[in-house]
Amino acid sequence: MSSTPSPSVAFMICSEKGELEKKSILFAKSLRKFGGKLKDAPIHSIAPREGKDISADTLTAFKELNVSHQHLNLNTKYRAYNFANKIAACTYFEKQLSEDILIFCDSDQLVLGEINELLLKEEDIAMQYVAIKGIGSDGKDDNASYWKELYQLTKVKKQNYIELSDHQRILQYFNAGLIVVKRTIGLFEHWAKNFDLVMQSKLIPVKGDFFLEQSVLSATISAMELSVKVLPEAYNFHLLKHTKLDEAIQKIENGEIKMLHYHTAFNFPQKIKAPKSLLADKNTSTLYWINAELKQCAINEKLLLTEMESTFNLNKEELLTLFSKNE
Repeated sequence: MSSTPSPSVAFMICSEKGELEKKSILFAKSLRKFGGKLKDAPIHSIAPREGKDISADTLTAFKELNVSHQHLNLNTKYRAYNFANKIAACTYFEKQLSEDILIFCDSDQLVLGEINELLLKEEDIAMQYVAIKGIGSDGKDDNASYWKELYQLTKVKKQNYIELSDHQRILQYFNAGLIVVKRTIGLFEHWAKNFDLVMQSKLIPVKGDFFLEQSVLSATISAMELSVKVLPEAYNFHLLKHTKLDEAIQKIENGEIKMLHYHTAFNFPQKIKAPKSLLADKNTSTLYWINAELKQCAINEKLLLTEMESTFNLNKEELLTLFSKNE
């Protein structure tokens, strides 16, 4: 009996000049190094706004990493809304590519291990719930009226609830930093149409339009009644203010995290004290690889500090306090 062939896969990222293009390079490097069976999958990059194209150095790096890049003025209507870039990019690639599975990744992510959970079988899409409630709603809070109108506009017939890690029960709400979808279902085209509908109606959550596109995507998934594979925490693992950093570092080193969404946690001038247990394993340490590549990609000259360096890594306020005590 012949085995079923594996589905074809393509990764998609947005890359614009400045910080984002540097993180796109780092993402591509991580996939090529740690991505296992998917490490050689096509990576398609796009700069979807006029005047925002990447540098010649980034183009050279992309060529070495076998990343295809285009600069097309796609996001014209909502140019001032940065998150509309991913909608424009995803919609474009959905029409242009031929792979069975399309994977959109925010550029501030790292692939750190085998990511076979992204190979969809029965389900239509694979995503992870949001890490925190944000503009989500339990149906009775300040955001309830926004979600009610959102569901009406997008024609959601059935309300589905989820439970977050902190046990809050809210309407189905996914993180749009990692979107895995079967290309032929047309999710991105529906997302774009619904986003335009919501923007034209001037429907905005109580606290503003931050992550509005994410809520519209979640409503679109509900409206299309798609089957969803909810990814484990190891995929799209978030480094946020409330994250216990020591535990996260240990998970990185133990290979427990497959995709790390570091947001701004590795940006200059952020520093992390290197655990003593890593010092003897610099050549095999994932964290030390990250540290070296952050420097290579000009994101952070030095993220990891030894214990001694950490002791003397005082900011301006701390130094002034120290000097005042010695006067």
